[in-house]
Amino acid sequence: MTLRTLLDRFDLLMDTPASVSKLRQFTIQLATQGHLTERHPDDTPANVLLERIQQEKQRLYDSGEIRKPKAVPDVDESDKVFAVPKSWSWTRLNEVALGLRYGYTASAKEKEDGVRFLRITDIQNNSVDWAKVPSCEIEEDEIDKYRIRKGDLLVARTGGTIGKTFLMPKVPVEAVCASYLIRIRPSPEVSSSYVKRYLESPLYWRQLSEASSGTGQPNVNSTALRELAVPLPPREEQQRIVETVDGLMDECDALEQQQERERTLQVQVGIAATEALQSAENEEDLRPAWERVREHFDTVTATPEGVDALRQSILQLAVQGRLTERDPEDTPADVLLEQIQQEKQRLYDAGEIRKPKDLPKIGDEGEKFDLPSQWVLTRLGRLIHFKNGYAFRSKNYSYEGVGIVKIGDIQDGEVTEQDMDRLPTDLAKKKIEKYNVEPGALLIGMSGSVGKLGFNTSEKTYLLNQRVGKITPISALTGSVSKRYIYHFLRTMVDENLRIAEWSAI
Repeated sequence: MTLRTLLDRFDLLMDTPASVSKLRQFTIQLATQGHLTERHPDDTPANVLLERIQQEKQRLYDSGEIRKPKAVPDVDESDKVFAVPKSWSWTRLNEVALGLRYGYTASAKEKEDGVRFLRITDIQNNSVDWAKVPSCEIEEDEIDKYRIRKGDLLVARTGGTIGKTFLMPKVPVEAVCASYLIRIRPSPEVSSSYVKRYLESPLYWRQLSEASSGTGQPNVNSTALRELAVPLPPREEQQRIVETVDGLMDECDALEQQQERERTLQVQVGIAATEALQSAENEEDLRPAWERVREHFDTVTATPEGVDALRQSILQLAVQGRLTERDPEDTPADVLLEQIQQEKQRLYDAGEIRKPKDLPKIGDEGEKFDLPSQWVLTRLGRLIHFKNGYAFRSKNYSYEGVGIVKIGDIQDGEVTEQDMDRLPTDLAKKKIEKYNVEPGALLIGMSGSVGKLGFNTSEKTYLLNQRVGKITPISALTGSVSKRYIYHFLRTMVDENLRIAEWSAI
């Protein structure tokens, strides 16, 4: 692909938010392969640059200005993952740098004077606020070893930012970098900005991933960085690559800003449409509100926020009885309540449940919406039997046995076994009858992820862990209350910090 082709297709290539990030990577990949710039016969070939760099490193070593350059293996054919132009050369990162050095190990001192101590956390949004960078205590003869200056590249060598790089602009104060950073000082024969772009390329990240080590927190060392394979263009072409990529990154910035403006507009339109649905007081208002949603459906559902808002609106209207018609043959809800109370009394008399608690009458909260005919407003606690889980001890967990459902095991409305802890079968037998999660059981999170809902859609029976509750309609045998209706009703209550025994309409 040529630069002209890329520019012609730029808008097309960024059709989704994630594609801009991919486009940045694609641009740098093409640039560091020589596809976005032309060859100039007057450019100094890369092999000549490499000779000059070696001569300069030897001179600096002989004068005692740098340590003895470390030897690295030559680039072999397996390292040359793509063909480079004739004037380019494959080399190692070590060969284009005057040196790589770990940062200084010290404790930061919160004082305004002294040598500044630049840490990973001081680099935010690709810039440094030097007024907030602390100082450190360092011997005078050590400063020059660890000093950072304009054109240096810093690489995070551990943790969540591993591999991320920062190109030092002008350093207004005397400063050294901390030990969790590796300083790369490119030779004057190469462009620091080109090396920076290489350190953002897919080739760099792939090599870094292969070189990273650590069984706990991943890290990369200076030896691995030295041996990274680098496609090196002539010095003049390096500058052309940097200018081209910088221009295209500006285009990407503009595209992201445009996407953000469009996304904000989409969210506003979606919220307005769904709010109109929720605020409709009667059928006459509801009909045009639905038409508005249908008219702007693509915009309303263009963002995750819009989809969630529409979903909540539909659920809210459904449990208010505004999406279904009344059938005079339906059994009225007050009759269902009588059946439920009779069932609860039977279960209590048989010793299958504890004595039902008295629940408060419904007050002003009953005015949230007008009930359809044949509906009644009641407390959720009158319709269900609720069971808390058990505090199983982690020391008894095993790789085999009966699964224990925790809040984290409820994903996308279902119970998943992916990371489920288990209790040995012999221990589970003592608890399974009282704390069972049978197939089809409806569960709810009781702390942390309060209101998180899910069904046991498998054919297996699990154990119920503490902080997870099981909801069973009292009338499950008679079919007076649908478990799926309870589920959908509770989904409308998540934003109100759901508490069991809240009001419910049936």
